[in-house]
Amino acid sequence: MARREEKAAWVGNEARPECRFCQTAGVKNGSTRHGRQCWRCPACGRQWSLGPDRRQVHPQVARIAERMIRRGMDAKLTAELCGVSRSWVYQQRERIGVARA
Repeated sequence: MARREEKAAWVGNEARPECRFCQTAGVKNGSTRHGRQCWRCPACGRQWSLGPDRRQVHPQVARIAERMIRRGMDAKLTAELCGVSRSWVYQQRERIGVARA
């Protein structure tokens, strides 16, 4: 999934991201539970935060999980040991083309 490019409007000394719907400069609106800044559009009222949409799985962890999947290890155990979700393991299993054990 490609990262979205966020435009910024300069208001005073501060760069504020533009609303991707109406291109108005956003205003600060708290933070996410992960500590990222939340923004709100004063014109249309939509809210957003900057940064990646989803947490990325480290390539090394993905390789280890792939080996575990290919060797027929249980999806629940693979997810638990690698620190990823079971749905991610199922997606990888489908991508690789390995049938369920």
